[in-house]
Amino acid sequence: PPRSTLFPYTTLFRSLTRSVELWKWFMTAVEGKVERKNVSIILVESDGVTEAMRWDLVNAWPSQWRGAVLDAMGHEVAIESMTLVFETLQRA
Repeated sequence: PPRSTLFPYTTLFRSLTRSVELWKWFMTAVEGKVERKNVSIILVESDGVTEAMRWDLVNAWPSQWRGAVLDAMGHEVAIESMTLVFETLQRA
């Protein structure tokens, strides 16, 4: 995606999410009603629970989403991505 001259961005990759809230937030932006939210990106230890690091994106909004290739005959993991633009990055 083109880099904003005013705001930095980050792109998150993950397997498909079931989060309806995340989808609604993205669709609101698509409709031209951008809602800025504070978002935390949390790195967890190998136990999948213990927080190792946290980054807080202040006043973030989704600027791009890419869906996974859905191939029932394939053996690949379905990966989606979302690009978030934000005003401030904080390390907690």
